Amino acid sequence: MTRWERMMVFYGSHHRSRLNVLAHVFGVPIILTGAMVPLALVQIALPGLSLTLAWIAAVALGETYFRLDRWFAIGALV
Repeated sequence: MTRWERMMVFYGSHHRSRLNVLAHVFGVPIILTGAMVPLALVQIALPGLSLTLAWIAAVALGETYFRLDRWFAIGALV
């Protein structure tokens, strides 16, 4: 069993109720938006490139998901 599978078994055993699923469907995007909006206000200027902390956080989060399960990460982009 891969690391991702072990994590999902543990996660799934604690998150089976409809109320919990519904809370995650709405709560996670709200939390991520709440974190990304302030990060989007912080500009990082590099020669020939302008970034925000939100872009850096999004790339880091995407890389984390990609390392755990590349197909899940690709599916999340769609």
